[in-house]
Amino acid sequence: MVKIPFFGGKKEKQGFRLPAPERVSSLSSQGMSEIEIIKSMREEGYSPLEVDMAIKQAVKTAAAPTRPLPQQQPTRQDPFERPLPGQPFRPMEYRRQMLEEEDEFSFGDERKRGPDLPELPSINFKPPPPFGQHEREDISLRHEPKGSLNRRELEEVTEAIVQDKWRAFEKTIADLNARLSQMATRMDSMDGAISQLKGVEKNEIEEIKNSIGTYRESINEMSGKMESIEKAMKDSLTPMLQTLRSLSDTIKMLKKKEGEQ
Repeated sequence: MVKIPFFGGKKEKQGFRLPAPERVSSLSSQGMSEIEIIKSMREEGYSPLEVDMAIKQAVKTAAAPTRPLPQQQPTRQDPFERPLPGQPFRPMEYRRQMLEEEDEFSFGDERKRGPDLPELPSINFKPPPPFGQHEREDISLRHEPKGSLNRRELEEVTEAIVQDKWRAFEKTIADLNARLSQMATRMDSMDGAISQLKGVEKNEIEEIKNSIGTYRESINEMSGKMESIEKAMKDSLTPMLQTLRSLSDTIKMLKKKEGEQ
């Protein structure tokens, strides 16, 4: 719906006003055109939004009844042509004329095209596959080795788990070695400080030295245990890696046989 802008809006007139849709119907029944209706309602104090909504509602109300079938072909006019100033604005006749023009265009297109002409295929038309292609695909799917994907996934998951565990183990060993080296450094510093002490009884010095020796022995035992743990981990990982290699070789053989078939 076209809105006619007005510069310098006027003040609303005081007093009773009809609702905007009823006022549009009243002015339309008097034979006024759309521009005359808009001008009259703006002078009466209606806002542009109220006028526009009321005219739209009047057009919808006029188009609500069932439209009759066209008995004769009217003079063709532009369906988007609006009534000129000075002509009466009749929403019902205007809407009905537009619908009749649309029906006439659709019937005319069908008559021109003809009922016997075949429709052209759309752009996204895909030709059917050659004869026997589906059967070949079904045969290839039936000959595909079952479980190959599961083995591949199992191999990848196993390798990832082993790598994560091995990284965690190496990190733990590195932390323990760092702590042991720190303890050994502290023991050496304590031994040097004790040897520099003067005026201390020999028995106390011997006890301190014995304590230091005990600490060193415990450190050596811990180092031996860590080495044994590392060796055990390597021994347990070796069969696992061999199993992974055998699985990989088996999968390669299956793929090779599938390619030969």
